[in-house]
Amino acid sequence: MIFDDANDELYDLLDKVYVAETYKEAVKYSKKILKIDKDCLEAKLIILDRESDLERKKIKLEKAIAIEREKLDKDNYFDDCEGELYYFLEARTYLRANLVYLFLLLEMGKCTLAIDVAEEMLRLSNNDNLGVRYTLLILYTMMEKVDEAEKLIKEFDEDKTFQMLFPMALLYYKIDNIKKAKQFIKLAYKSNHYLKEFIYLFDKEDENLINFEDEDVFNDTVMGSYRIGQKSEILTFVDGGGHYLLCHSSFLDWARGVIDKLNIK
Repeated sequence: MIFDDANDELYDLLDKVYVAETYKEAVKYSKKILKIDKDCLEAKLIILDRESDLERKKIKLEKAIAIEREKLDKDNYFDDCEGELYYFLEARTYLRANLVYLFLLLEMGKCTLAIDVAEEMLRLSNNDNLGVRYTLLILYTMMEKVDEAEKLIKEFDEDKTFQMLFPMALLYYKIDNIKKAKQFIKLAYKSNHYLKEFIYLFDKEDENLINFEDEDVFNDTVMGSYRIGQKSEILTFVDGGGHYLLCHSSFLDWARGVIDKLNIK
């Protein structure tokens, strides 16, 4: 949300939210913001971050997003800026709120609704600066939506990263197209060689991947970023919903066998 010059107090409080050393402190400043601006979406997102009741969180998020959407709609953002919404600072919090909502729906198992949200976000922001395509591809894989997944990877044809390739390998494996599954698991491994180490360490009965982490991974994830072709990319994929694809032990066994036969350097 962008504040005008007359709202210096809101600016100051928002700055304090961002530099707060604890979540409790961030919530304190967020509540002060809401006393001044009851519809401030930034503040609402902070307060809802650790809401344990997922259904309650969903309802509150939907209400907050609807209010923000109405404000943006009054200024014709959705008509005038479709496809480029991310480039307008006033709309970024709205997109981030939808991303939070998307992850929440995925966590709740509401895959059809999550797909609708993700597709809408890509319609509003074609360049996908928030990486929604990766979560959408995970959802398509879970729901075995082959046509939609193939269309998505064509739309982002230049993205040959692990996060685009690995779900496609599983999707083709699930529909028993082993030839294409093998093609994509090879491409995924070529894109990120740490895939082999990851699937050997991964144990569905013990999903603690601490042995997969190292100092570089820790530094990347603490900074909220990842590097293509590195361990941090795989762990970002897992945290972003990829862990829902890792329950297929037969696929992981098959993938290990395919990768073991490769000699890619």
